[in-house]
Amino acid sequence: MTLPLEGKRILITRGKKQSASISRKIQQNGGIPVAVPLLAFEPFRDSNNQNILQSLDEYDWIVFTSANGVKFFFESLTFYNISPEALSHIKVASIGSKTTEALASFQVSADFQPGTFQADVFGPEFLQRHHPDHVLFVRGNLSRPVIPEFFKKNSVSYTPITVYRTVVNIKARDLLQQELKKEQLDVLTFASPSAVDAFFELGDSFITEMHLHTLCLCIGPTTKEKAAERGFKKILIPDEYIASGMIQKLVQYFQEEG
Repeated sequence: MTLPLEGKRILITRGKKQSASISRKIQQNGGIPVAVPLLAFEPFRDSNNQNILQSLDEYDWIVFTSANGVKFFFESLTFYNISPEALSHIKVASIGSKTTEALASFQVSADFQPGTFQADVFGPEFLQRHHPDHVLFVRGNLSRPVIPEFFKKNSVSYTPITVYRTVVNIKARDLLQQELKKEQLDVLTFASPSAVDAFFELGDSFITEMHLHTLCLCIGPTTKEKAAERGFKKILIPDEYIASGMIQKLVQYFQEEG
């Protein structure tokens, strides 16, 4: 019996740790994962962050939108010698199953999760059920402004804290260019708009018209918009905007295409 992704070479652009589960799913369906992590993440710390974290008693809610946000937030607590117990009075909102899993690894459970894994639907659902006094919004330097703009529009008091930076993984340049030169990739996958931009920065002149016509699988609408903006012609997004949803969509696509 032929598996749906049999022999398909699929570029995985997430970090090594993040790509492990998606690579396994690709292999289980007969595909060949080609892991090239295009982005790297590093902590962001400044005196403002220290002041915010030393004043956690001012907040009644904290919002996390990514597993990286969770990881670097708790690393910041350790860096500034602040006990996680300082969060004991704060309710926690989480967007996405991976974010919730990351919280659980720190023994923190989410008090609120939106019905779908999208920042766009978070605000309305959140205010339907809760009336926060002061929200701490945890983000990376490239986080979309959707939630802050919603808070402003609806007069929700909030404070943003940037706990990590997303940077292009220069170390991946040679590996990516080698793969592009082979011209053997059947699918390109992207989990963020910044990953799409990094692909073009690192791929440079090795990106050809053929690559722009290669099947491009994006995790959600904003990443799809960026891919279309950069010139990709054949773009898919999953029904559920998570990594496992991407593989389900890919399997469905090749089953239908034969």
